[in-house]
Amino acid sequence: MPPDKRFHRFLLLDDEDLVAPRSPEYLVVEVVCFAGRSPAAVRALIAAFFDDVAPALGLGPDDLEVVVLESPPTHWGIRGVAGDELALSYRVDV
Repeated sequence: MPPDKRFHRFLLLDDEDLVAPRSPEYLVVEVVCFAGRSPAAVRALIAAFFDDVAPALGLGPDDLEVVVLESPPTHWGIRGVAGDELALSYRVDV
């Protein structure tokens, strides 16, 4: 990803609103993106979360869940156009 391509959304829940048989550090990461990545690219992303991100945050494998949600670019509206009309500075089909 280009250095200037960063977007984060945090949804914080009160303890009583999250029912999970995990530790208090339990974290769910949802990656929302255009469809087009190969299964190998998605597996590599998920592996990076468990190999690099989880240890950096002090999370065990049971405390992290990663979900990759893909939808076609035509289902996005960004900067006034449909996603398939954007000129991207990065590849989606990896």
